[in-house]
Amino acid sequence: MIHKCTTILMLILLLVLQAEAQSRLQVITKNESNHLIQNVKVTLVQGESESTQVTGADGSTLFPAVANNEAYQLRFAHPVYSFDSKSGSLSSDTTENITGSGSLQTLSGHVLDGSLQPVADAELVLNGNIPVTVNSETGNFSIQLEYGSAYSLRISHEDMIFFKDSLEGTVKGDIERVFIGYDK
Repeated sequence: MIHKCTTILMLILLLVLQAEAQSRLQVITKNESNHLIQNVKVTLVQGESESTQVTGADGSTLFPAVANNEAYQLRFAHPVYSFDSKSGSLSSDTTENITGSGSLQTLSGHVLDGSLQPVADAELVLNGNIPVTVNSETGNFSIQLEYGSAYSLRISHEDMIFFKDSLEGTVKGDIERVFIGYDK
């Protein structure tokens, strides 16, 4: 009976020691504007083992059992953002805030009249207060925005009315928009 109790106590002690030898590692991915990035493939390498997870809508993922006092490396993959790998060692539950650098996307387009000719002197405004230059000869405009950022464009002209004078959206790649105006 004593031998059985000793064995059980040793198993319990071993389980407690194993539980204490692991910590949780939470990884949160953000861009330079501090917006959360979802769908980042995060690979945890520790010794010979690898574990891969993908960040959710909250920009985070959790590795629930990472060995303490053993070096680890985090690697990242995303179609738009690039990340530097991160190395470290855990002794307790840890959160790693990782910043990815995103590529700029092009929001371009044309300001045309009903005959599809360029409109001179059109006023285009980005996000309520940023003037956008429209080429008077071609009606073209082009601006660079960060992937994932929200945008709104508003067009006006003193002699024209536009079929749709504002556009909104989220940058998910290069975008082209057309504004068509008609004489008042």
